[in-house]
This record gives sequence, structure tokens and C-alpha cells, in this order.
Amino acid sequence: MTKQTAFYVAIFSTAALAVGWYFRGWKEASGGMITALNRAKALGKARDLFAGLTVLVAVVFAVVLYVVATRHR
Repeated sequence: MTKQTAFYVAIFSTAALAVGWYFRGWKEASGGMITALNRAKALGKARDLFAGLTVLVAVVFAVVLYVVATRHR
């Protein structure tokens, strides 16, 4: 192998390593973004569930108070 061939092999292998390194970082970042989006969807569903339960408890509490107030005049 000549010096010039060794030089080109070193340049191309370094470029391949750099491309792999940056691709790995991009892939991790995109995976993190997908995880964050899925987590946001789950939090939205949990928020809706919590709001529904809160309204249900408030309505039941209001009905119980109304019944107690009308029976104990």
C-alpha cells in the first residue's frame, strides 16, 4: 500500500466514523422526540381522565348535598 492509498483510506474511514457518529446522535434525538410525543399523548389522556373524575365527584357531591338539604329542613 502506498502512502497516498493509506492517506485516502484514513480520510474515508474517518469520514465514515464521523457520519456514523452523527447518525447515532440524530437517531437518539429522534427516538427521544418520539418518546416525548408519546408521553405528551399519555399525559393528555390522563388529564382528560382526571378532569372527568373531578367533574363526576363534584356532581355526585352536589347531588348528595341537595338531597341532604331537602330532607333536613
